[in-house]
Amino acid sequence: MTPERRPVTREELEKAARGRARLEDVVTSDPGLTGVWLPRLEADFLDASGADLSGANLSNAHLMDCDFAGARCGRAGFSGATLFQCRFENATGDGASFFGVQSTMSQWRRADLPRASFQQALLSHADFQEAGLEEAAFDRADGEAVTFRGARLARASFRGCGLPGADFRGADLREADFSLADLTGADFTGAVLDGAMFGGAVVDSARFDGDGPAVEPPPPAVDRASAVREYLRRADGRGAVELYRRRPEAWVWDALDGRDLDRAATGELLRLLLADDALLVLHRACRATADLARREGMALDVVEELSALLACGTAVHAPEHGGQRRFTMDPGGEAAFALGRLMRHPGTGPAAEAALRTGLEGKAAVTERCAAGLVVHLAGEGRWAEIGEMLSSDRPRVRKGVVLGLERHLADAGRTAKDAETKKPPPQDVRSAFALLEELCAHSDPKIAGLARTRRRSVDWIRRCFTGFDGP
Repeated sequence: MTPERRPVTREELEKAARGRARLEDVVTSDPGLTGVWLPRLEADFLDASGADLSGANLSNAHLMDCDFAGARCGRAGFSGATLFQCRFENATGDGASFFGVQSTMSQWRRADLPRASFQQALLSHADFQEAGLEEAAFDRADGEAVTFRGARLARASFRGCGLPGADFRGADLREADFSLADLTGADFTGAVLDGAMFGGAVVDSARFDGDGPAVEPPPPAVDRASAVREYLRRADGRGAVELYRRRPEAWVWDALDGRDLDRAATGELLRLLLADDALLVLHRACRATADLARREGMALDVVEELSALLACGTAVHAPEHGGQRRFTMDPGGEAAFALGRLMRHPGTGPAAEAALRTGLEGKAAVTERCAAGLVVHLAGEGRWAEIGEMLSSDRPRVRKGVVLGLERHLADAGRTAKDAETKKPPPQDVRSAFALLEELCAHSDPKIAGLARTRRRSVDWIRRCFTGFDGP
């Protein structure tokens, strides 16, 4: 499920990396990022799919749920980066460096990255299925549940690596070097091993061609996701919940990324997810709720669960994954974002609005998100007097939330207009929101004025989606 994202330029990316400012829900508006300098960049849900990152420097970056699918990564440097659920499917380029990365559940499926370096990397649940990694280096890399099924790894080096239980089924491993590697329980069924070296390697219980029949593997995640999605379409919430409980993993987000889902059944599954005690599950369940709530008829009955998260929501550090740096998550803030989406539905709007107004008196991060969520809805209904009252608040976070809410409202309107068959003049709420954002550029608080100018530039593109919109 693709979250709503704000476009960012090359200059904004470099500025964020220099200032150690965290980027969230952004998409690269400039596909040409050759040689971009982004060491120590911190980003959640950055979409750089298809970008040209040749020679880019993202060393020691902290990247969570970022998308680099189809990116050109020749000589790009990710050395020392923390990668959590990042996607590099179909990425291409010679000599990319992932030296010493700390990766959890990231994917390089079908990537073409010859001579890439993964030396000394920590690769927990990494997926390299069908990737082209000829002459790649995995020396002294460690990982669990790593799959190289069908990958092209001719002349690759795995010297001293620790990959117990790795899946090399059907891989091309001609002349690969596994000297001194720990390959306990690895599966080489159907792999091409001509000229491969295993000097000093530990291969206890490893499976090669000719061994006894292997245990039938569990059904792939995509099958479980499809089954749950079908339950949700047939309004069988109990069936969806029971199937998820058998194997609760990240495949459930694919199940929720579908059309024609029954509202009540989907709400039943989301209530289960929102009651989880894992921060990452809560984080993503709130985002899934927000995305689904944008659709007509999806007045999901989860306001009570979101409100409970809102009440306790401060920034929380998730447990470390595989020795990585701690991930900062804010389930209360994400709950506020989802409640803002639910305000558009008559069935859930009043309760969601009441919860958000209560959140305005909460802690800083939640206050900002609550204010933004309220403003999106209030602007759409033309309730400008109430927005004015929020701007008069003595809480800086409320005023900041107003700016962010205006930006979000304008971006939503621009995307809707962009998808329309014919251009039309902007509605009054869009003109008024733009005018207020312009006015805030001269606010007496320099921080609010600076933020307003930045957000004003980020939505200037929507003018092209309307006719007769030369000014506010």
